[in-house]
Amino acid sequence: MNHRRVIIINPNTRVLNRLKGKSVDKPPNLNIIMAFAAKYIGVNYKKYVTDYRYLVDGNIRCCEDFGIDMVSAISDPVRETYDLGANVTLPEDDVPYCADPILKDYSDLKKLEVVKPENGKRMNDRLKAIRLYKEKVVDYYPVLGWVEGPMALASNLRGVIKVMEDFYEAPDFLSSLLEFCYRQQALFAKAQVNAGADFIGIGDAVCSLIGPNRYKKYALPWEKKIIEEVHDLGAKVKLHICGDVTPLLELLPETKADIIDVD
Repeated sequence: MNHRRVIIINPNTRVLNRLKGKSVDKPPNLNIIMAFAAKYIGVNYKKYVTDYRYLVDGNIRCCEDFGIDMVSAISDPVRETYDLGANVTLPEDDVPYCADPILKDYSDLKKLEVVKPENGKRMNDRLKAIRLYKEKVVDYYPVLGWVEGPMALASNLRGVIKVMEDFYEAPDFLSSLLEFCYRQQALFAKAQVNAGADFIGIGDAVCSLIGPNRYKKYALPWEKKIIEEVHDLGAKVKLHICGDVTPLLELLPETKADIIDVD
């Protein structure tokens, strides 16, 4: 009888081996968990996204009980937007959102200043989550930090419809806005790596709406710069663009992201 020896490895090794092309006992489970984790531990979503201790507890328990191979600091798309001064709504049991963009006029961009993550209430909460993860899971699970991509943050600050109009009516303004968003997000990403994140997730959902030509001109260069800076610190990157990214598939490898999510 032919007996095959199966070696069970921990989640961190499983993920890293898969990325290196080495053998693994099973494919890594990298499901993103947010609202489900809050419900699973019995807290409303507002508590989950505003108190890092609930976020950490929910992630670890879901990873343990459902075989997920990565703990994550993702919660909602408006942490940075909140700390930059926008009017963000925090529902009791739903995902936070910004219905009142802060950049109503082109001149408003000059009023924005990059916020140090440790000085931002919600960005700092994420940094605390990452530090707590490293205390609790050490190297058993890889820790995923998170930032919004430059195009996503620009759309949170300006409004998606306005950004779509800016492609035609104010491309120079849009380029300046994206450069600002890159600076904010590179700073936030690096702060998370320094806090202990092994991976940084970049969520740039709006890119699924703009097509390959605008993606290549407006979004790709800034994503590449953030990813390069994260790599320089020794961490890896997971690029997540919600929606149908079929038109962008040929371009996405140019980002040099270590993991590319395909919705």
